[in-house]
Amino acid sequence: MQGFIANKSASLPPALGKAFKAEAGNSLPHVSDALKLPKSGLAKNAANTVLLEIDRLHWAVELPEIPVKNSTSYKFQGHYSYQVGGKPVEIAISKSSVNPELTAAHEIGHFMDHQALWDIGSYASVKSPILAAWREVIDASAATNALKTALNTHAEYEVRKKAAYYLTNWEQWARSYAQWVATRSNNATMIEQVNKIKMHKHPAYSASQWDDVDFEPIAEAIDAIFTKLGWLK
Repeated sequence: MQGFIANKSASLPPALGKAFKAEAGNSLPHVSDALKLPKSGLAKNAANTVLLEIDRLHWAVELPEIPVKNSTSYKFQGHYSYQVGGKPVEIAISKSSVNPELTAAHEIGHFMDHQALWDIGSYASVKSPILAAWREVIDASAATNALKTALNTHAEYEVRKKAAYYLTNWEQWARSYAQWVATRSNNATMIEQVNKIKMHKHPAYSASQWDDVDFEPIAEAIDAIFTKLGWLK
């Protein structure tokens, strides 16, 4: 269906093609269709804000429906969980999250990585060919190099442990997807949350998101992924 819409819109004059794509896109599944929000709480508010932006940016197909839940845990800001075998369970957003909107986008990024971008139940960010160019620009980024330096040279074990975690493919995908949603939607709240992380004094945490210039090649790689899939609006 996405391929037909893309081909049809490309065959029309630009203005008509854009209008056809927008109208046809309304009939395609939104990411928000897959997420059942709680009736109230921080998780509902954060996810509502983020899903409005995501649905304006792209759609996705065949996502299973899972709940988004409020959590009281202090062990995480957000968490995407799944069963052995890859069946998704839920997204939880903790009341302790200091960046709830960015956290919601981050966990939705994990969900899509695991359930939509490649083999269902496997993280596409690890070795899917469609994310090969994304992995290259991630690896070449200044933030990733700062994390590698922290991992290899920092005196404190806790900093090295954090750096190793932030360097995993699935974590870098979730963080880059969240920043992509923030920048491409120009959502002021989410951009402020990204900037707050970049200015943090923790040497690994501050390098877990990217400066604007450092991030643009990554954002373009994500644009290209969704364009190739036929999901970019």
